[in-house]
Amino acid sequence: MVIAHLAGSELVGAFRLPMILAHDRPPLAPYDQDLWATRLHYERANEEESVERRASSGCAASTPATIWRIDVSWRAFVWP
Repeated sequence: MVIAHLAGSELVGAFRLPMILAHDRPPLAPYDQDLWATRLHYERANEEESVERRASSGCAASTPATIWRIDVSWRAFVWP
């Protein structure tokens, strides 16, 4: 169940990072992690399948690549 949750959170983070880096003050919609767990039946998740799905999604690999690729000299990283 925990690994299924991590995979879902990683998916959200992999989408939010480019939004934050590429847009000025992007709208970042919240999500209800407990609702995801309930409606996506995390309790039924097979641990090995969850690990494989996480590894094959590309989210874990794309995040560091995105960070290293950007030029942040123009961005102040201040969120009023």
